[in-house]
Amino acid sequence: MLTSVDQLMARAMSCVDSATGEVLAVTGPWATPMNARFPLAQARQIQVRAVSLGDPAPEGSIARPVPEEQLAAYWGGFPVAVVADRARAVFGVIQGDHASGVATTAPGAVPFLRHLLRRELAGGT
Repeated sequence: MLTSVDQLMARAMSCVDSATGEVLAVTGPWATPMNARFPLAQARQIQVRAVSLGDPAPEGSIARPVPEEQLAAYWGGFPVAVVADRARAVFGVIQGDHASGVATTAPGAVPFLRHLLRRELAGGT
């Protein structure tokens, strides 16, 4: 269990940094450290597809700004999700100085989250 923003961001950045083929993400300006890794992954020829729920959105991402009060009401905070390849996933919610999240390589969880992110990203194109 990831319980701090630093833990969540460190695991999310590691997930992006370790990708060998694909990164799918849900992000926003609250995940700037992770967002800064997207161009580095792209420079390594990694396909990065992201949807940003806040402004400013990372370059090349699908922008779907959602008012902060709606994010808080629906998610309980600011969501972060990243799937690298078909092997690793990190997801959680930032709540002020705290976070609640999970990093996993579980064979059932990663494909399921990847499927959901691919559907979300397909709806934004």
